[in-house]
Amino acid sequence: MSTVGFIYDDIFLRHEPPPWHPDSPERLNGIVVALKAAGLWDRLTHLWPRRATEDELARVHSREHIAHMKALGPGEIDPDTYTSAESFEAALYAAGAVVEAVEQCRSGGM
Repeated sequence: MSTVGFIYDDIFLRHEPPPWHPDSPERLNGIVVALKAAGLWDRLTHLWPRRATEDELARVHSREHIAHMKALGPGEIDPDTYTSAESFEAALYAAGAVVEAVEQCRSGGM
């Protein structure tokens, strides 16, 4: 039987765009509620993200871009993209979740 990993942590809820934006903490809460209601939550292998390092980010983004994003405060980047006070930190864990998922698959952990 295959194992399905699920990487989640409440750190992801710290990215808080305006309440009307679809990229809200409620979408993540809704996913968790739906998984539990469907009886799938306990069948998942729960994994936790780790914080990606800036060196890992630099594999796919320029150091200038990383510094720019890190320096941004809350606000609108463009009409579709918003940041909040903790968006960069949440993004580090989201990137770390991807690295963790790849490592789990590569090592046979999943």
